[in-house]
Amino acid sequence: MKAMILAAGLGTRLRPLTDVTPKPLLPVAGTPMIVWNLLLLKRHGIRDVVINLHHLGDMIRQALGDGSALGMRLIYSYEPVILGTGGGIKQAEPHFQGEPVLVLNGDTLFELDLGAVMAFHRERAAAATLVLRQDPDAARWGLVEVTDRAEIVRITGRGRSAPTVTAARMFAGIHILHPRLLRYL
Repeated sequence: MKAMILAAGLGTRLRPLTDVTPKPLLPVAGTPMIVWNLLLLKRHGIRDVVINLHHLGDMIRQALGDGSALGMRLIYSYEPVILGTGGGIKQAEPHFQGEPVLVLNGDTLFELDLGAVMAFHRERAAAATLVLRQDPDAARWGLVEVTDRAEIVRITGRGRSAPTVTAARMFAGIHILHPRLLRYL
């Protein structure tokens, strides 16, 4: 499985810090957020990672290089005009070489068993798997409604609410996409 870290964002909610440092390079416990995510991927056997770049992208490239210092192989996908999540994934698609891709937000810290997420995805032969978390304030960020069988029924937009028959869940910033789904992006 290949991986992609989304790191092209402008980081507007953390301005003025992100005026001079891209959000994925902001340190947590002395280490840039994006490095924590790379180490998570490496612990789960993923060493080929595409990172999309836009805002201050050269700083990310300079900080991480080709990934060899981490025992990984990093490929950069530069976006002269920010493409959004789907556009960024579509542009990077040739690097996935027909394999499923695990996509992580580059400005979020994660600590979870990616092996379990990948196994869930494979067992279901899913087109997409989204990692969700329960959150009573999920409607503020985008509510995801699922069935008892963990199948997505509805996704509402940010700030929209909808009557829900399940617990309030929101997207946690990790998903796996099967190559057959990428043709629809």
